Amino acid sequence: MFNTLVASSSPDTEATSSGIGALGLNWKAFIFQLITFAIVVWFLNKFVVKNLFKVIDARQKEIEAGLKRSKKASLELENAGANAEKILKEARAQAEDLIHTANNEAASLIKAVEEKAAKKSERIVSDARAQLNVEVEKARVALKKENAKLIALATEKVISEKMDSAKDQQLISEALK
Repeated sequence: MFNTLVASSSPDTEATSSGIGALGLNWKAFIFQLITFAIVVWFLNKFVVKNLFKVIDARQKEIEAGLKRSKKASLELENAGANAEKILKEARAQAEDLIHTANNEAASLIKAVEEKAAKKSERIVSDARAQLNVEVEKARVALKKENAKLIALATEKVISEKMDSAKDQQLISEALK
């Protein structure tokens, strides 16, 4: 169709041989092409370019939103890492405190048990010594009585007379002095 319009306007060969026509331009065809170009530009601008820019703008906004979310997520990740490190440090400190406290309590408990055992052993030893002293004293008293009897028997055999208890006590007292 375009060729038909151009062909129908070519009988004016006289105008084409001078001026712009000498350059090989046909005004009618040029104006028709200019109008067609303007219509194509208008059509593209009206339906394609505006929609294309809308799509590009929407895509750009999505990309920017994605970048913002990505930055936010990376900041949250860094914060989470820092928080996790902080929590781990606190947990380590608490664990060290608990261990230190447990060691101190264990040491004090051991010391208390050792002191209690030492006191108990001292008490047992002192009780044993006291009981031993009582037994020794009983043995001394029994030994004195036995010695007194033996001395009385020996004296009786030597003197060959029986002694009464008053005389016996007197001789024993004198012998012990």
